[in-house]
Amino acid sequence: MTTLVSGSRTLATTKLNIIPEPLTEPVGRGRVILQDKAIPVRGDDSSVEVVCGSCGAILVVGLDLITFRFMFGDAEILIRCNHCKSYNDATPPPPKPYDLDSDLLDHIKSLLSHATKIRNELFLRFQSNGLQDPRINVAGHLLDVASAAFLNLVHAKDNLRHAEWWDKHGFGAAVKSGIVPGLLRNYMVLNTGSLMFFSFSLFESGIRRIVRAIDPSACYGGASEFKNIYEWLFARLRRHGWNRVTGDPATFLDLYRTFRNTLHNNGVFYPPSGRDQEVTWLGKTYRFQYAAIPDFYGWEFNIMLLRELMSLNYSIMSYELIAKLPAIQ
Repeated sequence: MTTLVSGSRTLATTKLNIIPEPLTEPVGRGRVILQDKAIPVRGDDSSVEVVCGSCGAILVVGLDLITFRFMFGDAEILIRCNHCKSYNDATPPPPKPYDLDSDLLDHIKSLLSHATKIRNELFLRFQSNGLQDPRINVAGHLLDVASAAFLNLVHAKDNLRHAEWWDKHGFGAAVKSGIVPGLLRNYMVLNTGSLMFFSFSLFESGIRRIVRAIDPSACYGGASEFKNIYEWLFARLRRHGWNRVTGDPATFLDLYRTFRNTLHNNGVFYPPSGRDQEVTWLGKTYRFQYAAIPDFYGWEFNIMLLRELMSLNYSIMSYELIAKLPAIQ
């Protein structure tokens, strides 16, 4: 019989050749010292009996669950009492999850619902044109990027927020060194950038195809700067009675386009003019200061941009002038 101790307190004893049910869902973290390094750690019939310091119950943990943890004597194990549900005196509760905006998933769910409704309506109306037609294609791609963002956030919430996941996947050193919160932040930044960048790029691609379908000679065959493209399209639509009631669409795209361009510089505003810039939309002024990251950046701003972009796309694609165009491949 060999004793596992933490400080001066005896925590557990080990016995060989015992095959009881192992503790299958260990939580919490306890640090123990194995005094007899000769104990085998790979045998199928090896186990560790952990005595609860609160109620005295014996918990049996199969050594196959903690292989390599005991190899050098100083080891960590995960234990909790299944009887009194308390942690051993030497075992603190599980580490607090890393920070993540708890409301963010709800916002993305709402955005995903909005994107799904728009895509389904446009698909039903234009499905005979084929899936590559921009009147279906753009809404479908916007739904795709919103779905990917949602899945990434679920992964972050259910897995990446918890130190146990990082330990399990070979990042134990990152957990111990304290760099995991930074890795999680970087993960969120990259996924956020992808969501915002690809959404605008996919919309831009579709609008260029629409302009070429209306007039192949317009805006250098749809190859002009995007600002020229959407201003030309909006002028054409207005001549046929189209109107957006939620603010000037060109101003909105000026705002999103300026924001998108800062992504090329890690969020810092570096315009060719070298000057500050302001965009006022729906009564709010957004100030882009030269060589600085705008202070209004964040998920509230991002969700606003994405929701309006999806709505604007629907308004354009479903309007009569665009809807009556032949199939666009």
